[in-house]
Amino acid sequence: MLNLSNLQSGYGAVQVLFDLSLTANAGEITCIMGRNGAGKTTTLKTIMGLLPLMSGKITLNDTDLATIPPHQISQSGIAYVPQGRRLFSELTVAQNLDVGLLHTPNKSDVREELLTLFPRLRDRLKQQADTLSGGEQQMLAMARALAIKPSVLLLDEPTEGLQPSMIDLIREVVLKMKAQNLAVILVEQRIDAVLSIADQVVFVENGRSLETTDTDALRNEPEKLHRYLGV
Repeated sequence: MLNLSNLQSGYGAVQVLFDLSLTANAGEITCIMGRNGAGKTTTLKTIMGLLPLMSGKITLNDTDLATIPPHQISQSGIAYVPQGRRLFSELTVAQNLDVGLLHTPNKSDVREELLTLFPRLRDRLKQQADTLSGGEQQMLAMARALAIKPSVLLLDEPTEGLQPSMIDLIREVVLKMKAQNLAVILVEQRIDAVLSIADQVVFVENGRSLETTDTDALRNEPEKLHRYLGV
């Protein structure tokens, strides 16, 4: 279980998060939703130690993540797929995967698992990453993250700019990760995608977590989407 309690964080002197809290359980998909600038990406970066934690607490099971350096946070079992994918564009698909597998035991077995999960990548192992389609780049970014065999997966806008067929493929992979008992935290703007796969939604506004609701309740109370998202 990943637990965020009263997070305060930001960029230098600019504070973005104000006492934000949420809990992500194993085998569940937690979606963070809010308007642009609400603090969704900042939350993920703070979890990963990419932004300083001003106050509050981040724990993964019994590990206090605020007490360990950023490079050890991923080694503790948290994988992060940032918005925009952030691939090594001049490296091949195989080389990008090798970066993710760097500290992973049984590299060949894990590599085969990833290529089975994303079969399209198997045909493009020698292809340079920046020549892939947007959907293929997203697959590679997810495969690289999953190479560490995480217990928590953070996804920031994974379907952004993708065609419907690719969105469906990404959604299927996320559901497979849930079935494998990962805790998934998803930042997503597509309401249809959220309602179809998420277990709970955390609404964030101005850096504060306003309400957490399960998706079944949200389907019955669509006015909350209007209230928090302005749609």
